[in-house]
Amino acid sequence: MNPFRVATRAMLASYFVVNGVKALKEPEEYADETQQFAESVVPLAKNAVPQLPETASTWAMIRGGLQVVGGVALATGKGRRLGALLLTTSMVPSLLASGPTGDPDKRDDFLRNLALTGATLIAAGDLQGRPSVSYRLAESRKRAEKRKQIAQKASARGKARGKIQANMRNKARGATKAATKVGKNATS
Repeated sequence: MNPFRVATRAMLASYFVVNGVKALKEPEEYADETQQFAESVVPLAKNAVPQLPETASTWAMIRGGLQVVGGVALATGKGRRLGALLLTTSMVPSLLASGPTGDPDKRDDFLRNLALTGATLIAAGDLQGRPSVSYRLAESRKRAEKRKQIAQKASARGKARGKIQANMRNKARGATKAATKVGKNATS
């Protein structure tokens, strides 16, 4: 494990864990951020999932839970990519609430939320220096195809050698038979 990655993941996760715990303890304090989400997105989603909660404080608690679970997963490295995606999801209400406006306070909140969302997306895509699964599969296919071509060439060379060796054996048998005839004719 790279100590730099471990430290940076823990630093990023700390904001979300602390914020998530606060939201779980005092959801009313965070209801303002989730109010716009509850008013705009939830009614659309209720058509597909009627059991969704409607109150902003409930959504604040859900968001807090996502942040705690995602932050712990990111910080510990166990399910870090899934945890980072949970954190990205938890940022949607904040981004909606702080949307780009002329108010400097809101603009600063929006830029902070946008930066945190970007950081969680980077963490979600971090492969810790290893190639992606799709790259490894493509490379594996290339190696398998190369081995197949080498085997086919070797097989073709083997068949050609086999024909040459068979011809040489046949000539040697023919020469042996001819020598045997000559030897029999000479003794008779």
